[in-house]
Amino acid sequence: FNIVYTPKAGRLSGNAAGLGAFKTALVLMGIIKTNVMSAPMLSLDKDETAAIKVILERTGLI
Repeated sequence: FNIVYTPKAGRLSGNAAGLGAFKTALVLMGIIKTNVMSAPMLSLDKDETAAIKVILERTGLI
């Protein structure tokens, strides 16, 4: 089954949540250095980053 990240309602747009989760996963996997997003999109916060880390751990990617 697929494990999908779902952001806190209302904090991020769908685009920012999707791209932010992807960039955060790449950072956690050591592929890129930062998950900073272009303005006006927000980057994931520490709780959202922790949620991405759990998904990566469950799927064996980290």
